[in-house]
Amino acid sequence: MLLKDRDNPRRYLALIEFGSYEEAMRNSEDPETSRMAEQLGALCIGERVYTNCDLVEERELA
Repeated sequence: MLLKDRDNPRRYLALIEFGSYEEAMRNSEDPETSRMAEQLGALCIGERVYTNCDLVEERELA
């Protein structure tokens, strides 16, 4: 998901989900991922920030 901050229209967030921690680490080690990160980084103002999270709970909201 690519998110745009409503309160700061110059701020975007990318939310990327993986099926497992191991799958995420394989993706991180892929040279294509590094190339894409560099291309996106060139569009950034300031430093990129990466956060490593575990899913605690997921549910459908009605």
